[in-house]
Amino acid sequence: MKKRYIVIPASMALLLGLCAANSAMPEGFEKNQVLTLSKNFITKANRRAYENCYSLLSPAMRDSMSCARLESILSPVLDSLGDFVRFKGFSVTAKQTKGQPYVQCIVKCQYENESADFTISIGKDLMISGLSIH
Repeated sequence: MKKRYIVIPASMALLLGLCAANSAMPEGFEKNQVLTLSKNFITKANRRAYENCYSLLSPAMRDSMSCARLESILSPVLDSLGDFVRFKGFSVTAKQTKGQPYVQCIVKCQYENESADFTISIGKDLMISGLSIH
C-alpha cells in the first residue's frame, strides 16, 4: 500500500516534466501568439476567406502558390469535412531546420462529418511556412 503513495507523485512529477519540456519556445516565439495565429488561419479558412488566409502565409509560401491555388486545395477538403463545430485541442512544439527555429502547432478540430488535425508550421516572422491537414 505504501508503494502506491510513492508511484502516484513520481508519475505526476514525470508528467509535469514532460509538459514543461514541450512548452519551451525558441526566442522570438510566444505560445499564445502561435495558438492565436493558427486558430485565426483555421477560422478564416472555415469562413472561406481565402485571401485573408493567403495574407498569413510566409513570402516563400506565397511565391510557391497563388491565392487561387490555396483555395483549390482547401475548398474540397473543407467541403468534405462539413461545417466547423469546435476546436478540440492544441499542441505546440519547437522545431529546427537548417539552423532555423520554427514552431509546429497541431490544432485538432471537430467538424460535422469528421475530425481533422491541422499541422501549421510558423517561422520566426510569425507567418505560416507550412500546412497539412489530416
